[in-house]
Order: sequence, then structure tokens, then C-alpha cells
Amino acid sequence: MNDGASMHDQPDRLADFTTDRRVLLLSLMAAVIGGLAALVAKALVWLIALITNLAYFQRFSTAAVSPTASRSIASTSSSGSRTAT
Repeated sequence: MNDGASMHDQPDRLADFTTDRRVLLLSLMAAVIGGLAALVAKALVWLIALITNLAYFQRFSTAAVSPTASRSIASTSSSGSRTAT
């Protein structure tokens, strides 16, 4: 009946911190999902570069270029008037 005494009879035993195969499975699943997310992020950066080049420079390229390098944007001042180039 004295359950408190039986807890002290056992040596130090990890109760809530034990690991088993499920932890390894979850770790593997997390690594796979992280790898897929990295590939999706890389594809999105590639797509952003492609669309930026198509929209601002009218060329089919995936080279990373800032839209401010475009002649039409760089030659426009903040007031909206054109400057001589």
C-alpha cells in the first residue's frame, strides 16, 4: 500500500526521458522534411531570379541580378521625372 516507498527502492531510472526507435524514426523524418524544404527554397530562389530577369531585363536567365540595375528603374529619380543618361 505504501507506493512512495517502492519508488525509492528502484535505482535512478529515467521515466520521462527514455528513448526508443520512435525517436530515431522522428529524427529521420525531420531530416528528410528539412532536406526537401531546402530543395524547395533553392527552387524558389531560382524562380525569383528567373522572373526578375524576365520582367526587368527581358532575358531568359537565372543569374541573380538586382532589379535596381535595370536602366529604366535606375534612370528614374525619386520624384518620378526622367534624368538624362
